[in-house]
Amino acid sequence: ARHVVLDLAGVQYIDSTRLGELIASHVAVSRHGGQLKFARTPARVTELLAMAGLGDLFEQFPSVDDAVGSVGR
Repeated sequence: ARHVVLDLAGVQYIDSTRLGELIASHVAVSRHGGQLKFARTPARVTELLAMAGLGDLFEQFPSVDDAVGSVGR
């Protein structure tokens, strides 16, 4: 898939290994002209992304529909 939306509603914590996987996924889809977007990201995960300096790397949306609707923009 070129465009990927991850629904993170059930995620409570992301460790460094998972952050690395998210970055690798972002790079892979970007190289193919795609986009990786997050939907329903919990506040704790948003804080972890910001602390890791990745807050601006991943677009985050309040709902899956919002994320899907933004694909291609």
